Amino acid sequence: MLLLANENIPLKSINILRHAGHNVVSISEETPGISDSEILRRGQIEQRYILTFDRDYGELIYKRRLEVPGCYLFPFHSSFT
Repeated sequence: MLLLANENIPLKSINILRHAGHNVVSISEETPGISDSEILRRGQIEQRYILTFDRDYGELIYKRRLEVPGCYLFPFHSSFT
């Protein structure tokens, strides 16, 4: 599975996914600080599922009618910190 991990996805989680055989691009490793729009564009171009804790992505995808393979929005719980 092709995944694109937003900056807010912990590197430990990214490494677990990679170890499980997934192809994960990490924004925090490659291009920290890029905009949400750029992340969405990259997901669309590379046909990657976006992983994020950021609730804005659903609205951005809907408003711009972007055809990304998918966006996994993880709920944030204080137990994650």
